[in-house]
Amino acid sequence: MSKEVKRYDGLLDNLGHDCFYVRADDYEALLAERDAAQKDAERRVPLYETIERACGELPEGWTIMLCAEHHAGTVELYGPDGSREEFPTNNERLDYTVIDALEHALQGEQP
Repeated sequence: MSKEVKRYDGLLDNLGHDCFYVRADDYEALLAERDAAQKDAERRVPLYETIERACGELPEGWTIMLCAEHHAGTVELYGPDGSREEFPTNNERLDYTVIDALEHALQGEQP
């Protein structure tokens, strides 16, 4: 929903006993904001879980290398012949970039 949620004191007014009310014109926007936040939370996975997933799903012969240095971190993908593979990614987060590398390797395995 394109409607912006109004941010001001009193958007949620306390009726007591942990009860709140929301004006009807703000309800749909609040639901959309909640749904977007839940979707974003589902995408966020700790880096170690992403690495465990890559270890379990990475095709035979493929290698993903995570490189960490001062103020930087990179992900490199190597194919079965040992050559470095470029893969599309626009993520600044290492966990998402590892997933992008994994998905590229899985596509490369397909005939």
